[in-house]
Amino acid sequence: MNAKSERKIQTALLGAVESSKAGEYLLMGNWNYQPVEPENITCCIVAVDATQTELKWQVKYSIKVWVTVIGMVSRDCYWLGTVDGEVIRVQGESRQTFKTDIENAIGSLWIQNSDDFWFVHDQGVSHWKEGKVIKSVLKGWFNDIHGLGPNFAVAAGAAGKVIQFDGKDWREIESTPTNTMLVSVFCASKKEIYIGGWNGVLFQWDGKDSWNRIDIVSDKGIVTDEGVYGIVSYLGQIFVGAGARGVYKIDGKKALKVHTAYSSRLNIVDEKLLVTGLDSFAEFDGKEWRTVSVKLPQI
Repeated sequence: MNAKSERKIQTALLGAVESSKAGEYLLMGNWNYQPVEPENITCCIVAVDATQTELKWQVKYSIKVWVTVIGMVSRDCYWLGTVDGEVIRVQGESRQTFKTDIENAIGSLWIQNSDDFWFVHDQGVSHWKEGKVIKSVLKGWFNDIHGLGPNFAVAAGAAGKVIQFDGKDWREIESTPTNTMLVSVFCASKKEIYIGGWNGVLFQWDGKDSWNRIDIVSDKGIVTDEGVYGIVSYLGQIFVGAGARGVYKIDGKKALKVHTAYSSRLNIVDEKLLVTGLDSFAEFDGKEWRTVSVKLPQI
């Protein structure tokens, strides 16, 4: 056994999408040795079999690249964004890598179809279509983007900056009540938008000037200052991922804890809520939770 194989491997799971196989999910994660060596980070796509009593997983493939986000087009097609500003289109068993107009990490994807999406990065937002970037709007550092159809989207990022898309142009929102780093956004409708960030920042916004602060309250009644890393709607309710502090559900002006799973991303796949964490994966079907440890092996 060589020296490297004896070192501890760190796993970071960062999203889930549907698989082409019924009853199966695909997780995206990165692994690396500790201490971190960015040049040696490897991305793994993990297949999770959800048809058994206990969740089972195996590595589907690995690629020598640091992936930051996964976004689904269809059961047979998805995109990966990388820390080097590249995008990778996975169609069935084939993978094709493209360079974009940036060289830094891609934070999030808002996908329209198989070759049309917006993505955010540390300079702004860019529109990818038909194999190339056709437009970039440089308005600052953005971490997340979410939209409703082709004519409405919201992006959030550094220093409390929020911008909104009307199908043609992006405009900056002046009423944002925080200068905290924002890292997650979810549009339930054009008049019900949730935005979260560092230090427990979570707001419900009406798309105009009204912002309602939501406190993230632990099971011990303590308001947490953990970052908000994921927001989704599931079974008519809004769920929030607060990293190591677990998963919460919004109830009025509070978000109350519902599960302890570490939550780096929240995803809705096959009518289930999926939560990815550092080296764990949780599934919620509206009644029961199932969890499994996913510690990626040396590849």
